[in-house]
Amino acid sequence: MTLIELAVFVAMMAGMFALTLPVELRKGRWLRLGISVPFAFLIARLAGLKVGYGEIGSAGPGVMGIFSGLVLAIIWRGHIAHLGATKTTGLMFGDGRAGGGFRTDYREAQARIDERDLNAAIKAVRTELAKEPEDFEGLMLLATIYHELKQPEKGLESMEVILKNASATEAQKTDARSAQVQLRHMQIQLDAERRRT
Repeated sequence: MTLIELAVFVAMMAGMFALTLPVELRKGRWLRLGISVPFAFLIARLAGLKVGYGEIGSAGPGVMGIFSGLVLAIIWRGHIAHLGATKTTGLMFGDGRAGGGFRTDYREAQARIDERDLNAAIKAVRTELAKEPEDFEGLMLLATIYHELKQPEKGLESMEVILKNASATEAQKTDARSAQVQLRHMQIQLDAERRRT
């Protein structure tokens, strides 16, 4: 086995091992790797022949390489699909930290709410709302945070955006009106407390 063949073989086996790193894909790892060894070896051997001896005259080695590649693709299809889906989802939604992806994702904001870091949660929601300023979920989340902070006037601003949004559904507008009533009630209570003091 030449150095080129060894490098190709090791790279292929390392790649296949990396495909089994996610916990949910570890079942059958060693069986898959074991079955893949002869096919990876054959591809490495053919790569060494091609590099070492120039163009191969016969079509046989090329067909064997294609066959080996197809067998490996079938063995690893689920793992390859998982990797592709994970990367595509990451591109669309980010990695769970605010600002990632091009679709709104409020996981970071929710994590900050759970930690009771409401100012960081507001910042995370606003970062996501920059992508879609009329997003119902984000506006409702923002209103909820302002309700917790006893800043109803800012929460009411979010509800106004929903109510003025022509593409908001009737159910969303109903939820916004209900939240608006709660925020106005809080505003009245806070104004009454301020007048008493």
